[in-house]
Amino acid sequence: MFRITSLNSVSVLIRILTGLVSTSVVAKLLGPTGVALLGNFRNFITSLETVAMLGFNNGIVKYVAEHHKDEKQLSQIISTVFFTLLGTTLLIALLLFGFSGSLNHWIFGSEYDFAIVFRVTALTLPLFALNVFLISIINGLSAFKKVIYLNIIGNLTGFTLSVVMIVYYQITGALLAMAITPALLFAISWFWVSRSLQISQYINTNQIRFRVIKDLSAYSVMAFVSAFLLPLIYLKIRTNAFVEIGIENAGNWEAINRLSSFYMMFISTLLSVYFFPKLSQATSVVETRKVIGDYYKNVIPMFLAGGLLLYFCRGILISLIYSDKFLVLSDLFMYQLLGDFFKVCSLILGYQFFAKRMTSAYILTEVFSISLLYFLSNYYLQTLGVEGLVFAHFITYLIYFFVLLITFRKLIFSGK
Repeated sequence: MFRITSLNSVSVLIRILTGLVSTSVVAKLLGPTGVALLGNFRNFITSLETVAMLGFNNGIVKYVAEHHKDEKQLSQIISTVFFTLLGTTLLIALLLFGFSGSLNHWIFGSEYDFAIVFRVTALTLPLFALNVFLISIINGLSAFKKVIYLNIIGNLTGFTLSVVMIVYYQITGALLAMAITPALLFAISWFWVSRSLQISQYINTNQIRFRVIKDLSAYSVMAFVSAFLLPLIYLKIRTNAFVEIGIENAGNWEAINRLSSFYMMFISTLLSVYFFPKLSQATSVVETRKVIGDYYKNVIPMFLAGGLLLYFCRGILISLIYSDKFLVLSDLFMYQLLGDFFKVCSLILGYQFFAKRMTSAYILTEVFSISLLYFLSNYYLQTLGVEGLVFAHFITYLIYFFVLLITFRKLIFSGK
């Protein structure tokens, strides 16, 4: 399992290290307030990027992989997706540019004026979509090493730009770096890809087919539910926290979430690279149960050991990555780690929805968990303050795990 994921783990490790260092720079130079504002913009960008790509990412990989030997089909797929994404992103860019002031008020509040950031994002959004489009194509062509190298170069480029912009322009620089990075990544991807594949020869308006959009729509639905709604909910929770407990406490919550996202990358990589393909290939209950059993026997104990190590070393970790302004994080670790434990337990069952294309069941359970997180966070925020946010995280994924156990009870507990 680890041998198969070792090459991709290099990319993940670089992403984690650069993320930790940039997070440390932000924390030390900008404090909890800067962390909170960046968290809001990061959630907005994540949702925006999902809309810009129409959730096509995985679908592009799948259909390019299926038809890579059929130049006519490949041209229809690439042409249709290219012009659809181009039209969509240009329309969104115009709206972003025109409503930059209103978006600034919604994301950051009336105390801050970062409208310029939204206007720069509008200019770079089409380039972001084209970058993801290129990477999805080469991924579908099974050029995995090229994708990994592009990810590594992209992470290092984004990291360097972020640090320089933060040092010289503080919070405005950090926000602008997030907006500008996609343009640089597109330039790198285009230079690399054009040396081995002439994408332009596959792009022709005569090859646009509505059938391609229809085929990709199933992927759009599932992507919109999780990749679009969840970041918006986090954004709304953090905005509520600004009012209830202040921007610094909201920044502390964002800091623990950022730390969580780094170690969760290892689990998500194992799932996407190793376990998801095996679940997709499983043709019987016995085979599926074996894959799930391997996950619980190998990954869960590893996560438990890592979680205990993190908990008992949390003081050292806070001092190393953050600063004394973030000492309150020590009180947030227990419920954050407990919530992440049940989230990790749930992930393998959640991937079963994708492996077997259980679209309706996925949407129902995902909307349920997102709604539960939102309402519990608002409730405990008012009663427990910042600790209530991590407690809500714990309760949400505890309930979500049992919901999935009930959903897949026959698969897991049946003797057949």
